[in-house]
Amino acid sequence: MDQNDVVIIEDSQAVCLRLKEFCQKLNFNKIRIAKSGTEGIKAFKDYMGAKKPPLVFLDYNLPDMDGISVIAQILDLRPETRVILETALEKNDQKVRDVISYGAYGYLSKPYGYAEVRQLVETIQKEDMQTHDNSQDMEIIRMFLKNYSRISVAMLTECTGKNKSDLTEILEGFEKNGNIVKSGTLKEISCGKCGTVKVKQFFHCPSCYSYNFKKDRVIEHYGCGNISSARTYKNEKCPSCNNDVKVLGVDYRLIDNFYFCNDCGDKFPELQWNFRCLNCNNKFELDNAIWRESIGYKIITI
Repeated sequence: MDQNDVVIIEDSQAVCLRLKEFCQKLNFNKIRIAKSGTEGIKAFKDYMGAKKPPLVFLDYNLPDMDGISVIAQILDLRPETRVILETALEKNDQKVRDVISYGAYGYLSKPYGYAEVRQLVETIQKEDMQTHDNSQDMEIIRMFLKNYSRISVAMLTECTGKNKSDLTEILEGFEKNGNIVKSGTLKEISCGKCGTVKVKQFFHCPSCYSYNFKKDRVIEHYGCGNISSARTYKNEKCPSCNNDVKVLGVDYRLIDNFYFCNDCGDKFPELQWNFRCLNCNNKFELDNAIWRESIGYKIITI
């Protein structure tokens, strides 16, 4: 099996060097390092014509954008890419959950060691192996189920490539062992073009539809109407009119969640969204989606 290349998108030099060393131990020879989201996307675009996309290690907090913006652009280019998020935030933190829901393959909690990286890489290698051996099939599906609390037969069939008969036999084994239980029928959005349930919700700029955005805290100055990042208000003065901005609720208001588009420069309080098919790359709105039903399973212990 050919080994993936690696792209590390991380602004800490110390973390980059340590992770590069880990990857070299795991026999990755082609390792590229980017210290910003923009640099990382540029490096990733070099793999558009490659047979396999690189394995991507992505830091959540980057100088120019956050993890959501970067993973949205990567999966827009090659939906099958495995992106491993690395951050000091807890896994149940909403920011981390948002990135995982976008399609991140795995998660590394800083500080992490070689063992954690090796386990993720070995899991990926197992999933890439093509075999008809039932025990290996069960292990691949077990690894896949670990990432979910509930999943449908339709999703499992498409993601594992197993036919319904083989998959049913494996799931019955997990059910008999108490690993999973049936949870009724699940209704899922599927692509109206190819019918797959492998679709993701993507957020974008309402003006130019770009996924290249960042979230920031902003201040709105009541006096002149300026709205800009809180970091631009130096020495309690508005960066637009240079007047004093001191009293919250009188001179200004603070908005915790505001978005800035890195492409068109627009700023907006809310994102817009659509769906993207990870199989045929079709973009569609909710009104154009097809609802598909299949048996669902709740994951008890894997």
